[in-house]
Amino acid sequence: VYGENVEGEVVDIRKPVPMIAGDYRIVFRKSGYQTIEKEFSISELSNFVQQDLSEIEQVGILILTNPPESMVFLDGVQIGQTDAEGGKQRFIFPGTYELVVQKSGYISDTRQVTFTENGQNRVEIELERNIGMLQLQVEPDDATIWINRESIQQNKLLELSPGIHRIEIERQGYEPYAETFEIVRGETTVRNIALQAYVGTLQITTNPISSRWVLTREGGEMVESGVGMARIRDVLVGNYIMEVIATGHK
Repeated sequence: VYGENVEGEVVDIRKPVPMIAGDYRIVFRKSGYQTIEKEFSISELSNFVQQDLSEIEQVGILILTNPPESMVFLDGVQIGQTDAEGGKQRFIFPGTYELVVQKSGYISDTRQVTFTENGQNRVEIELERNIGMLQLQVEPDDATIWINRESIQQNKLLELSPGIHRIEIERQGYEPYAETFEIVRGETTVRNIALQAYVGTLQITTNPISSRWVLTREGGEMVESGVGMARIRDVLVGNYIMEVIATGHK
């Protein structure tokens, strides 16, 4: 049996311990036995302290976590994870323990808990999400987006872990875009990104000069129309259809 906290020191009482004469408090503690505290005095003569410890029974404990299926540690020893309903039952000796609950995507919870012979021995722990939010808006809205090389959909609120992330955006006919950004736990980061289009200038001449023309995209969307010669700036790179009409001509 070991005696602990003899004036703040831990000693092995299976052998004589030299001490200065005076008054002391001693705590006898051993796993599976009742802890005993007692006051005693040391004189200049030989001193002998004897204490019998009573064995105690293990008690049932219940640890409840939100979210469920969280990992549970007692005094650094993994005792498993809570079930699908968030519960973990176990029999242990009464006493004070360091309880740690962990789950990926959440902030770990560490606390001191005391389980007693006659107590309810029920601990409820709710973990805090370890996330920040990204509100993303991209133009054009059909661009392809990757965050950390994972394809995502835009125009939605995204949950991301705190730290540095990388976004990459591509769309045919536009300059690719890439940047790094930081997500802070509990905060919302807003990104409004407009891709820079590849553009050119289209020069049109017709014969006869009175011909009417219509410029449309391959999908049928009209871009511009006019009569005779024209010069159109900032035309998006891509494929187009030009229809030219003149009376008396094919």
